[in-house]
Amino acid sequence: MKNVFVKLVTMDGDDRSSKHIESMFENARLANPDAIIVRHPDTFLSPSMQIEMVGDILEQANPTFVQGDDEREVLILTYSSIVFDAIRVLIHQNKLAHELVECLYVYYDASTKEVQEVYVDLDEYGRLDHRPDGFFDSHSRMLSILMSDKPSKDSVHETK
Repeated sequence: MKNVFVKLVTMDGDDRSSKHIESMFENARLANPDAIIVRHPDTFLSPSMQIEMVGDILEQANPTFVQGDDEREVLILTYSSIVFDAIRVLIHQNKLAHELVECLYVYYDASTKEVQEVYVDLDEYGRLDHRPDGFFDSHSRMLSILMSDKPSKDSVHETK
């Protein structure tokens, strides 16, 4: 899977972000008709099946299964941190080159009234260079709330 370029996209759930991503995916499809575009592949799958599904998608995209030796582009739109972590594990296991993985978080910024794109880089071990608020962080937010001494009125679904 070393020649598979993966763009993993997640968003905040705002309709404006959704329209932005749909436009981005349509442009990618027009620019590269061979690109594999998968929207919410994790829907209705258990965590173990989500992990297996990531491997299956990338295995099918592997250039050894298609003619030619060029890189194959895979765009995945997901809300699942399990899908995100499965890709990070493949990087850590040296089955997927970190240089060929882009992680993008798209969100609507109410203060600027614009859709923003934030890229998160992964190193050769699958570690993040930073984690923007809202980027696969609901688990961390829930743990923070549960670990605090006082009840919190913060929502695990809100981005700051």
